Amino acid sequence: ALLIFALTSGVNGYVAASMYTQMEGQAWVWSVVAAYLLFLGPFFIAATFLNFVAVAYGSSSALPFGTVVVILLILTLVSFPLNIVGGITGRNFSRPFDAPCRTTKMPREIPPLPWNRSTAFQITIAGLLPFSAIY
Repeated sequence: ALLIFALTSGVNGYVAASMYTQMEGQAWVWSVVAAYLLFLGPFFIAATFLNFVAVAYGSSSALPFGTVVVILLILTLVSFPLNIVGGITGRNFSRPFDAPCRTTKMPREIPPLPWNRSTAFQITIAGLLPFSAIY
């Protein structure tokens, strides 16, 4: 699974840079790095925490230190450069944003909501329905 993630991180960089460029962003490098870290970060923190717990309890399923180093090397030497290369490719080959429907820049007036769409009514119904089904 780690090897598949490492090899497909170029797709992550391509999509992140392409979408960011289509939305006329200027800091595409930060977008690519943020996309990489926001996907990998929570997984890595959870896996590291679980491995520390497994080591603390003396579990045989804990990863040895050498395996953790190999995983970090794969992520830094294979996955991150592929992500950057995908980001460069996505920035260079992105097309201008083409909306699927015709849009206008003229703002329209938003009509007032009916009574049953007000915030207070929605909160009351959202709290009342589950408890009325229970009791």
